[in-house]
Amino acid sequence: MNSYIPGKGFQDGWNDRREGKPNKWMGCATTDDPYWSEYKHGYTEADIDILANARQNVREQGTNDSNSKFLAE
Repeated sequence: MNSYIPGKGFQDGWNDRREGKPNKWMGCATTDDPYWSEYKHGYTEADIDILANARQNVREQGTNDSNSKFLAE
C-alpha cells in the first residue's frame, strides 16, 4: 500500500467484523504488509469482543434455554 496509515488496517478489520462482513484478508495477502497484518488483528480482536459480549449477555440473563441467541463455540 502506497499510502499506509498506521492503525487504519486494524480499524477496517474491526469495523468489518462488527458489521458482519466477511474477512477480506482471507490469507491472500501477505502478513508482511502492515495494513493486512493490522486488518487481520483487528478482525480477530472484534471477533473476541463479540464472543465475550455474547457470553456476558447469557450470564446476565441467567439462561441456557433454546431461545438463547448464544451458540456454544
